[in-house]
Amino acid sequence: MHVVIIPSWYSNDENNVLGSFFREQAKALSEAGINVTIAYNEIVPLYKYKNFKMIFKNKIVRKSEHGLDTYRYRDYNYYFHSNARFLFFAKRLEKLIKKIKIEKGKIDLFHFHSCFWAGMCAEYIKSKFKIPYIITEHTGISSSKYIKSKYMKKIKSAYDNSSVLIAVSNSLKNELKLISNNEKLYVIHNFLDGKIFKPIDNLKSCGNVFKFFSLAFLVDGKGFVDLIKACKILRDSGYEFVLEIGGDGYLRDELESQVVANNLIENVKFLGMLGREEVVIKMNECHSFIMVSGYETFGVVYIESLACGKPVICVKNGGAEEIIRSGDFGILIDECDEVKISNAMIDMIKNYKFYNSVKIREYFLENFEKTNIIDKLKDVYKNCLSN
Repeated sequence: MHVVIIPSWYSNDENNVLGSFFREQAKALSEAGINVTIAYNEIVPLYKYKNFKMIFKNKIVRKSEHGLDTYRYRDYNYYFHSNARFLFFAKRLEKLIKKIKIEKGKIDLFHFHSCFWAGMCAEYIKSKFKIPYIITEHTGISSSKYIKSKYMKKIKSAYDNSSVLIAVSNSLKNELKLISNNEKLYVIHNFLDGKIFKPIDNLKSCGNVFKFFSLAFLVDGKGFVDLIKACKILRDSGYEFVLEIGGDGYLRDELESQVVANNLIENVKFLGMLGREEVVIKMNECHSFIMVSGYETFGVVYIESLACGKPVICVKNGGAEEIIRSGDFGILIDECDEVKISNAMIDMIKNYKFYNSVKIREYFLENFEKTNIIDKLKDVYKNCLSN
């Protein structure tokens, strides 16, 4: 079975961890015996380049990336906000698929990840190649500031005509039900490789200072302003702690200024972008992971923490409550509020000794480790091709 996986976003020269869960799922499928090819239509913004002489000569590039046969169509976005942008995107993807067919032969199934932008091309690609497709949706349509109303007709049509439509959480499934009448709408959670994310016993301890770790893009909606306010409350209440924040984004300067203004330099540390190996280490070095994002369709970082045996502090945001189902695995806050966050952090510090890292790890293995999830996905593939 040859499956071409088409992600809406993927790693690039500036961000190697972008779309890492697409890559890890593809690797797991390959290890499970599926012939997998990655087809990524990479849009490169013009503003990143000084002149048009740098336009790519070899737009389609094939190479092995992380052990996966990967085809990239790299070109500029010439049309910006024009309606021609979508057609241009679809045509480029068509050229990419033709190249794959010439070099690798028959394709059995297309697996699109997210409708914006890749999945919006699904019907066009199906019409050109007469090959079925499925879509896994990772993004909440109603919450995305990039998905405009004029795209909804095409998105709905792509959903409706997908052989199977997959949501990564039940909350997202309920949202997709409001858009699509596709009866083959299932939930298959994101997964994690428990051989990569696991407890590391020989790491140096944090000493007497309680260490929190957070990881996300430093952008609106992730709750970092309120989290830093909560840190001030915690510090003023006499607690010794450190919060390490991994990730980068347009809010970083503002957040760093907030830390300085509140005299929290000794308590809050910004680590910048982290690679996967660095994330594993930081998860192991902390006592508790905390992310108070206001909306998540799932939240892979939560299961990264559980895989390392660490309890989580998070907000009820759609995805988190589907993961932190019990107080044995962390603390769920009703809303992103600085007082409620600080109370949860105090609760975690006081009661940390009652969390069982082995039990947390076992819960992860039973619910989110890759083997069970990949088996479900393989069944979907087989059913699509047998109908």
